[in-house]
Amino acid sequence: MTEQYTQTLEVPTSAQNKAKLIVGIALMMLSLVFLVIGILKIRWVLIAFGALLVIGFVLVQLFESAASEYIYNISPKSFVISKKNNAHNTKRIAQIDIEKIIRIERFLDIVAPKDIVACENSGDKNVYAVVFEQEIKYDDQTVVKCRRALISPDDYMLALFEENLGEKYLKEAEN
Repeated sequence: MTEQYTQTLEVPTSAQNKAKLIVGIALMMLSLVFLVIGILKIRWVLIAFGALLVIGFVLVQLFESAASEYIYNISPKSFVISKKNNAHNTKRIAQIDIEKIIRIERFLDIVAPKDIVACENSGDKNVYAVVFEQEIKYDDQTVVKCRRALISPDDYMLALFEENLGEKYLKEAEN
């Protein structure tokens, strides 16, 4: 098998995110009307211009920050999860050392607030939980906590996990 493998998981844009974009652009365009009225007639209308412009800008930013794809990269030493948003900015969500992985198993639980969700729908049947140790430093002490990353790997990445993790990879029959 290869030394390094990258999988890209595209996430379709939800109707809610599309609505945020449309309403945001409409509010920004409507604010221009209030700008013209505020300059020509009533100065108090400039407050409405500012409010509509800010609300529209926030809605467009919420659309642009939504995930458009997740990128999983596995190598013999680490597993990296990245997120690309609708503005085409890529951000690394997690970098997990292979030796820090406790186990990988099919996800059959509920999503906890501290979980890293890097899949379209955590309720799908092909979602796996990568349970790993994370060191957190408080003042002078280092505390090790367990975290989970929820991913939707393809068959080849699952085979690489099985090869790199050995007995830590829990097959479906063992659940």
